[in-house]
Amino acid sequence: MDKLKFLSGIDEIDRKILFSLIFDRIKKSEFSHIAAFTPFLTPADAILLEKKLNAAHFEDYSSYGGFEGAERKIFAFGGCEKNDFPIDKLKIYTRDESVFSHRDYLGAALSLGIKREKLGDIIILENAAFMFVSSDISEFLTLNLEKIAHCFVKCEICYDDFDFDNAKKFDEEIKTVTSLRLDCVVSAFCSKSRAVSDSLITDGRVFLNYECVKNLSKQVSNNDILTVRGVGKGVILTDFPLTKKNKHRICIKYYV
Repeated sequence: MDKLKFLSGIDEIDRKILFSLIFDRIKKSEFSHIAAFTPFLTPADAILLEKKLNAAHFEDYSSYGGFEGAERKIFAFGGCEKNDFPIDKLKIYTRDESVFSHRDYLGAALSLGIKREKLGDIIILENAAFMFVSSDISEFLTLNLEKIAHCFVKCEICYDDFDFDNAKKFDEEIKTVTSLRLDCVVSAFCSKSRAVSDSLITDGRVFLNYECVKNLSKQVSNNDILTVRGVGKGVILTDFPLTKKNKHRICIKYYV
């Protein structure tokens, strides 16, 4: 695998540094025959990495984020079982079982000097939250994460199993659009005019399956994940018959 070819097409400096680090870890694993790991990757970086690895016909890798449906994942190079991934699951809860927003949990961890790449998904249930973290910071967080949104919390490593995929909550809305073009779907997603949706897209604030898309006429497909910065994220379901006026009926499952 050639490093220059591996890094080709990556223009963002931070992303190029990350992928350079990943390449070095791949080579280290090949040389030492010991598994090497990436930090937690964003869905966009994970998609790009898989494309790079497939293009290089590199197959000795796996990925895991602490549970099957995790969005942020660590990649392992070399033989590695799920239990070998350096991931711990932290349970964060209060005495009265209050829960807070995703931003509150994330902000509390980052305020302790933790880098975002050390944190995976944060799942909020009815009476507690679960944060997937790199094993090398789990003890630090259990000792130092004491408050969320000015409320005292308890943070501990959790070994119980949960069905986190079914725990995800959505608000569903059925909407009608003239086309499955990205600009039409974004307009419905945001409940804004086409002019506003066009501006959001061209300004780089719209992501389809975690990739920034500026093509107004890009077609949206069933189960695509749409993210609009400042608005939210949702799953777009398009597999419905046309209306009597030949318009498209879509279901938007907004992440709560």
